[in-house]
Amino acid sequence: MKSPALRFVSRSLWSYNPIAYGCVMYVPLWYSDYARPYAYSVDPNGWICNRVGGSHGPLGVTMDGNDYITVGPATSKMDVTTGDFTSYAWIKTASATNQGILGKVDGVLFDGWYWRVKDNGLLGTYLDDGVSNELVSSVNVNTVGDGAWHFCGISWVSATDTVIFVKDIVRESIVATDAPYGSLTSGVVFRMGVNATELDMYLTGSIGEAWHYDRVLGPAEAQHIYYTTRWRYQ
Repeated sequence: MKSPALRFVSRSLWSYNPIAYGCVMYVPLWYSDYARPYAYSVDPNGWICNRVGGSHGPLGVTMDGNDYITVGPATSKMDVTTGDFTSYAWIKTASATNQGILGKVDGVLFDGWYWRVKDNGLLGTYLDDGVSNELVSSVNVNTVGDGAWHFCGISWVSATDTVIFVKDIVRESIVATDAPYGSLTSGVVFRMGVNATELDMYLTGSIGEAWHYDRVLGPAEAQHIYYTTRWRYQ
């Protein structure tokens, strides 16, 4: 019998997620269901995915700088209430501008988190608990070039106040000198392709699929996801 949480998707679709343990959100935007404005995430939670603009194709959803996707309803499962988390996505940028990728931040209270590709191609993340401080990758090999697909994201290690940037198989750890951040909670919905509730820094490009975990994924796990899914993009 199909689990009620997975009742809206194909039973076999969950198997496309290379690592299921700790995954609270998996959205394979290349799947045909996401051609509709409303679809469901492929995980035990079955979040409602609402696509506002953009166009669907065999590699995911393409956004033109005025589109985004919400994943809701608003839930604490995507807050950093337990400390550690990991957020990954396959992305392809088409314009060298600041572009939000994944996260949930209250634009008024500045609490929550998101990560983005900066205008210089480096990865940046805001981990806000009332003060807006950005951590930025610094290694040149972490630069995200326009026009090509990349597997990118972040992990937050609460025990050491460290963010781990991931680009393809490269990892870079940066300690947050202004930590601790505490519990990064936000009452807004999770968004893809835009900077949280402020609705700026829109993505001009594509997102193929996205993951969110309630734990830190290690190097071998990140590489496993990369190597088992890159055939679709690279």
